[in-house]
Amino acid sequence: MNQTQTETSSPRLNPFAFPSDTDFQFVLLIVSVVGASLYIYKFIAMNLWDWESLASIVSQCASDVELPAPSITGTGWETWANARDALNQCLQPLSKVGIQASWWAMVGVGLLLVLAGVIYRLFPLLIIHGERLVPLSTQPGSAEMMDYLLNLCQETGLSHPPVFLLRPPRRVDCVSGRAFGRLDRYYLVLYGGLIKKFQTDRPVFRAVMLHELAHLRNADVDKTYFSVAVGFAFIAFALVPFAVALLFDSSWATIFNASWRILGLTALVYLTLAAVLRVREFYADVRASTWDGPDGALARLLSTLPQPQHTGWQTVLISTLEHLPYFRRNHWQFAFQFHPEPVERYRMLKETHRLFPMDLWEAFGTGVAVTIALDNVDILLKDLLPMVLGKSYSVELSSLITALVFAPLAVGIIGLGLWRTTFASLVREKIPVDAGQLGISLGLGFLVGDFMDLSGSDFVSSDLLRKVGGFEQPDLLISITSIGLNLLWIMLLLVSLYFFFRWMAAGAYVWLEVARVSRSPRPFYLAGLMISSAWLTFWLGLMFSLQSSLSILADFNAMFLHSASVETFFSLLLSSLPLIINALTLNPFTLLALICLWAFPLSAWFWRERVETNSISDWVFLEQSPQSRKLTRQFRLSPYQAFMGGLVGGFFFCVLLLVMRLGLQLIVPDIIRDTDSYKLMFVYIFHFVLSALVQAGLVLLVARRVKYVGEVHGLFAAFVAGCIMTIGALGLNLLFGGTIDSFFVWLTFSQIVNGGAILGLLVMFGVFLRRGLKRG
Repeated sequence: MNQTQTETSSPRLNPFAFPSDTDFQFVLLIVSVVGASLYIYKFIAMNLWDWESLASIVSQCASDVELPAPSITGTGWETWANARDALNQCLQPLSKVGIQASWWAMVGVGLLLVLAGVIYRLFPLLIIHGERLVPLSTQPGSAEMMDYLLNLCQETGLSHPPVFLLRPPRRVDCVSGRAFGRLDRYYLVLYGGLIKKFQTDRPVFRAVMLHELAHLRNADVDKTYFSVAVGFAFIAFALVPFAVALLFDSSWATIFNASWRILGLTALVYLTLAAVLRVREFYADVRASTWDGPDGALARLLSTLPQPQHTGWQTVLISTLEHLPYFRRNHWQFAFQFHPEPVERYRMLKETHRLFPMDLWEAFGTGVAVTIALDNVDILLKDLLPMVLGKSYSVELSSLITALVFAPLAVGIIGLGLWRTTFASLVREKIPVDAGQLGISLGLGFLVGDFMDLSGSDFVSSDLLRKVGGFEQPDLLISITSIGLNLLWIMLLLVSLYFFFRWMAAGAYVWLEVARVSRSPRPFYLAGLMISSAWLTFWLGLMFSLQSSLSILADFNAMFLHSASVETFFSLLLSSLPLIINALTLNPFTLLALICLWAFPLSAWFWRERVETNSISDWVFLEQSPQSRKLTRQFRLSPYQAFMGGLVGGFFFCVLLLVMRLGLQLIVPDIIRDTDSYKLMFVYIFHFVLSALVQAGLVLLVARRVKYVGEVHGLFAAFVAGCIMTIGALGLNLLFGGTIDSFFVWLTFSQIVNGGAILGLLVMFGVFLRRGLKRG
């Protein structure tokens, strides 16, 4: 009894302040079905071609190519370029097959979604005729019940009441109802056991009906039945053709490789569909409790319902999995159920904060599903963009457009879940889960999805490139170097996603403090998600471009490592790093992205007077009580302290640069100082390198002094210092007889500000890594 009183007295968080789990689970389901179907249709389409003939054409093309002996110097680069051109020419038959297969896959997905729409439209008719449902209003003696139901519709705020139906009595009738229908035409069926409760137990009848009407108020009926329709269409229009295609494939290796991939994708679709159907019940219970009270008849009904027994095919599935070691040790049954158990529904009804956290497996599944769909979109873009843009086409543009598809989906699904998780942690004053883990899970899902959709073209390309260069057998050192380059890119991807989601969590914490005293959190999380989507689009565009560059470097390694030493190859790799750094720091989008890292969180400081009070708005809790009107403030931003630190650091650099210039003026002869090489060395060493080191130290110093989101304050301090450094460097250049123009101003500003911020981020990563090793 004491426990019940404690649960009742504590205010419940309002899960309707943000989009529900049902929304992004529904989006994830559609993305999962699209990704799995694209793979299936692409597999079926590619199996229609004669691969033995294509392989012979490619081999004949490679054997006819005659190139001079490869060399890392002299004509080596020209030889490599010729080999690349020959490779692309020989791979054209394979490329055409892949492009045509991707087009057929897109057409197949379109037909699947059309079929799902048809099934969704037919569902109400099938249910009505299959269960022999009749309108309740036509039954004798139903006038009193109809008036009661219409009053309930007015109470719940439904402007258009559903059509109430009645199922003919059966020997065993459950005490429940069912809301179903299609857009603008909804139905609510009452079973015989519930009809009896109208006369014998009116509160239970009211509670059940409020739960069903809550489905309509939450607008989850369309999502639910379209999800089920998509599931049926996926089975009939994707899995069945895939099984038929396997019957005509004589290669056991192909059957195995395709089957385990489809098994994993099908499991992802099933689990996502189960989550959509399961989560909607929790939100309907919570919505009904806002009308009936948290301790109303619905809560009492859920606390007395017996534990349901699994029936049908779910019994076979769950019984089979219970024999596996992992499933015996974990509460996995919950994830496989379409309908939650009464004890879980009662717990969610009382503790609504359980509806907010974002699960790591959801982030992983998002990465897998989105990546498989993205790979096929990327192939089509690489086919269409050259025809549309002509000479304006570039790999960087293709990478940016691909990232523009991936980033909003990832941020929309995972980022919104992160805001919800942060909100629950902030209000309940609990330590949240590490947001960086969501980034790692998304990155791992991205890598697994890329591996599952691997068509083998990269391996064909590398093998053919070696043949064009005259090397039939791959070298172990070549393989190790290629793997090393891929691992470098993977580590950079995971680390960047880790810090990106930590930054998102910091921004969410800061702005939710402002939102708690505002009318609604909607403008704040929408702005945060849009900024995060733009930032992730830019960064993933760079990552995909870097992946293409590393692939080219690996191909060059395959061509010429046999005729050069390992030291020569790595010297070539190191010599290309300054080009990559210059391209990154001179990019104006890099400057804008780095400014967003500190500007978005710290701009909440301008609302500091509004958040000084401990009061909160009505949207935070479902029930308003004296305990829910006060909330301890969680943070205090200190942009002034960071600004002053940046000023001090910038002036310190200017003084140091002045001392260096005067010292070199006295030590270095005039004849050396007038040379271009000396001026170039001075600019890079004292302007760019020294300024970056000072800014990195400033980031570390400010991050340690500022208690809350110190890394963000450190980046702001580095930006302020970078601006002062740029002014000082340009002014001293004029003072000592130099000249400046617009390009030199942009070069100095971008190199100093962007270079210092990037080095500061790397320093903070080292600090986090050191802390993690100490804790371990």
